[in-house]
Parts: sequence; C-alpha cells; structure tokens
Amino acid sequence: MQMLHAFPVAQMCGALLMVMALQNSYEMY
Repeated sequence: MQMLHAFPVAQMCGALLMVMALQNSYEMY
C-alpha cells in the first residue's frame, strides 16, 4: 500500500528532475 501511495510522488520527482535537466541543457547551449 505504501508503494502505491508513493508512486505518484516518485512521478512528480521524476518530472521535476526532467524539467531541471532541460533547463540546465538550455543554459549550457
């Protein structure tokens, strides 16, 4: 049950990491 509850949080964290990586790549170029 805890894993099911934490799955959406993991997705949000992954999305945030992806956005941060995109911003970093834009700053590099």
